[in-house]
Amino acid sequence: MTNYIRTHSKKFLAVLGVILMVAFILPSQTKYGDQSGSKYPVGHIGDRKVYNTDISRAKSQWEALERYIVISPEFTQNQIVPLAEALRRNPAFTMLTSEMTTHPELFYLLQEEADRSGIVVLPSDMDQEFKRRRFAVRLPSNVIVALEDITDQQFADGIRDAAAAFTRVEHSLNRAMYAAKISRPMREYKIARDFQQMQLDVVDFSTNDFLSQVPAPTPDDLAKQFEAFADTLPEAPPSTSNPNGFGYKFPNRVTLQYVGVRHDDVRKAVLASKDDWDLQARKHYLRNPNRYAATQPATMPTTTASMTAPPAATGPTTRPFEAVREEIVETLIAPEIGRKSRDIQDRINARLRGDYDSWHAKNPNPQWHPTTQASTAPAVASAGAGDFTSFEYLQQLAKEIEQQTGVLPVIASLNQLQTAKDLQSIQGIGESTLDQIPFPLYATEFAAEFLPASERDKSRTLQLYKPSQVLRDAAGSSYVIRLTGATPTGRPQSMREVVEAVERDWKFARAYDLMKSRANAVLEAARTSSLASAAQEANRKLATTSTFDSTTQLIQNVSLSGEPLRTFKQSALSLLSMAASRPTTPPMKLIELPAQGRIFVAQLLSARPSIDTRSLGMLDAITEDELTRELAEPILRNWYDYDHVVARTGYKDEQKKS
Repeated sequence: MTNYIRTHSKKFLAVLGVILMVAFILPSQTKYGDQSGSKYPVGHIGDRKVYNTDISRAKSQWEALERYIVISPEFTQNQIVPLAEALRRNPAFTMLTSEMTTHPELFYLLQEEADRSGIVVLPSDMDQEFKRRRFAVRLPSNVIVALEDITDQQFADGIRDAAAAFTRVEHSLNRAMYAAKISRPMREYKIARDFQQMQLDVVDFSTNDFLSQVPAPTPDDLAKQFEAFADTLPEAPPSTSNPNGFGYKFPNRVTLQYVGVRHDDVRKAVLASKDDWDLQARKHYLRNPNRYAATQPATMPTTTASMTAPPAATGPTTRPFEAVREEIVETLIAPEIGRKSRDIQDRINARLRGDYDSWHAKNPNPQWHPTTQASTAPAVASAGAGDFTSFEYLQQLAKEIEQQTGVLPVIASLNQLQTAKDLQSIQGIGESTLDQIPFPLYATEFAAEFLPASERDKSRTLQLYKPSQVLRDAAGSSYVIRLTGATPTGRPQSMREVVEAVERDWKFARAYDLMKSRANAVLEAARTSSLASAAQEANRKLATTSTFDSTTQLIQNVSLSGEPLRTFKQSALSLLSMAASRPTTPPMKLIELPAQGRIFVAQLLSARPSIDTRSLGMLDAITEDELTRELAEPILRNWYDYDHVVARTGYKDEQKKS
């Protein structure tokens, strides 16, 4: 028997590998359903019952989009980008990826809606779809393969099923988006409007010029200001009810600690580990002369004889060693840096995870205790150096790692509540990511405190003091974080917490009202004389813009960029309609930018089309696509919203309490 096993050992290992892969996959496909295997109704659509197994299958399909289906690395610069992550970056699917966190049954309902519409996509079609859309599959072992190369048939069928489900849902959205018909007059009007070149005279007003004229607010003024926007997040998109974008609601906030291995620190240690890098570089240079070849430029002839002779052949020459020394050294040390970085990170991971397991065994239900201490204080004031939760623990860990490897990890304890915006500004870790998820988003959206109970067991979820997965930045540095506290989004408990912002915004709003009154006065005076004389009378400066159209990125004498500039240009286009409807009156208007605290009194000086008639066919097609997307914007906002999907399908959740 022993000889038989030895003879067929490779076959046994292959079979064992398949068994382990299946064992790895099966839990992920059943953990959402009832563990006993029973089937029971959880809701109904009309007279038809919806069972827990239906929802479980949809959850498994979505998990495949998050874990296994990826964009082919050859199109992502060798980065692994799961399909679900790519969807998060697409405005058409932002709502879906957000709603799936709190409403996992949503994916099932969307498939049901697609089926009702007669959309048929078969799993057998997915092999060709994967090739067309440059999809690949990440195996549980993290190896990236083509769908057709998966040897485990059960796993491959699951991937095809998930991909077909997503494609059906996508087709359903596209059918809704492209239902509107774009007429030729609509296209012609948009082309004429977008490709008009304009030039304006403007008088620029800013709230900064009027703040000194605003009196101090009363307590009642501040209370009204606070109550009006206490349930609105800061920097909210401007709206009719909130044109200035005020908001005092706190977003998700966390306190955390982190330990990092900086690329530059490892590089210095590798360079210091040997004193013969120069010698190694010279050996490499002599052994690989072709790598450092350079073409010698031809020289101009200097004599009559040389002008009649054929020019000497020029060819590659080897650049001098001194010119390429640094390049060679960096080439030689790069593998050493990679190995040492991985070794240090592995040591940190092993220590943190081992100590966490021991600590968590004694503290199975730790409580969140966010603090507002100064950032230099330990996260847990009562903890000693031996306490796993203390900052002193990380300090001791860093010293031990330095003794073992010669590299001192960077550590920090952020004990004041941090928003995503706060975390983004931290040098180094602020630019790191986990599987393309930016650190600020990861820390403030994946905390267990912020997730529904059904989502808290996922590997990315940040439990209290549990070391995270490794984040990395573009420079090659790596970081592990652990949350020490978390406060979910909500209105301030009292105005005192945000009183400075409330007072600043109240004054801003009053200054804006004053500014608008002055701008309107200039506009009315200009209608009876000219904008130049009205500006002079009001002691304001008149400026003339450069010629611009809808594609212009910089307009002289209009210091705007991004979305404010786009708003300015869109508003300026209405001057063309005014010129057409009232040809004897100089077209003038106020261009308001409330969130920026700016108002322009604008007068149209000139307008002329800038269309190349040879490109009309292409412009017509582009314009039709743009109009389609503009009309589809409400659909993109609402199509994947859970409440809208429930209303469209008529789904009744029997597990919801009445």
